[in-house]
Amino acid sequence: MATLEITTQIGCRNACTYCPQDVLLREYKNRGGIFRMTPQIFKECLDKIPGRVKIDFAGFCEPFLNPDCIEMYSYAYSKGHVIKIFTTLTGMKPSDVKLLERKQPKKILVHLPSSTGNEKIKIDESYLQVLDMLLRSKINMEYHSDGNEVHPEIQKLVNKEVRVCRTINRAGNLETVSGLKTGRIKGRMACSRGLKINVLLPNGDVVLCCNDFGMKHVLGNLLVSDYKHLFSGEEILRVRRGLKDDTMDILCRYCEKFGRKVILGMRFKP
Repeated sequence: MATLEITTQIGCRNACTYCPQDVLLREYKNRGGIFRMTPQIFKECLDKIPGRVKIDFAGFCEPFLNPDCIEMYSYAYSKGHVIKIFTTLTGMKPSDVKLLERKQPKKILVHLPSSTGNEKIKIDESYLQVLDMLLRSKINMEYHSDGNEVHPEIQKLVNKEVRVCRTINRAGNLETVSGLKTGRIKGRMACSRGLKINVLLPNGDVVLCCNDFGMKHVLGNLLVSDYKHLFSGEEILRVRRGLKDDTMDILCRYCEKFGRKVILGMRFKP
């Protein structure tokens, strides 16, 4: 199902070592526009999104670093979208948890701090209070840590198995973590997501996917065009041609997570 991920602001103070924020900041500055999404911009963009499209508060930044995140969530909820929230809990307030208990998303996926400090997630009284409220709630929750086991103090509180996710190279955008190699997929290929899980930025731009930190493929801008245009415009057509023609330079060629080589005679189902 098509999904639009919401990046509520540009710049994330969590500074995860496996998140190429420097690449995003550099390219976004070149494009121009506001760095923090406003409820007005969000509503204007969301009103162009069909109700069948899922909304994920995720993207390139911790969503709750934007103090208006819960207002934007409430609006998406009122429009009937299926919603997931991907959060480190940084910036989330007790009042946010109470609203989420009343207006529950399909799932909240909590990114917990790792044991080796790969993130600057501040474990303070506010963080622990919000985590405790979520643990006691009836919200559908899932917990994970990236690259390493979860911080032992937090593991004791969660008291359940936490999924550890493998660090990926962000389609060649990540060079700060040693040991990650950037290969290039040759021949005919496909995207396991069908190119339909895209990311909305605060200025209305929509980029190809959650690996496009360098804004290599800007599909359009929802402040000036409609949602349908994202999948019929020049840029998405160029990406589709690039899946067949490996002489073209597209981000997908370097994607180790969602890029798939198509073998002749075998049908690929995204």
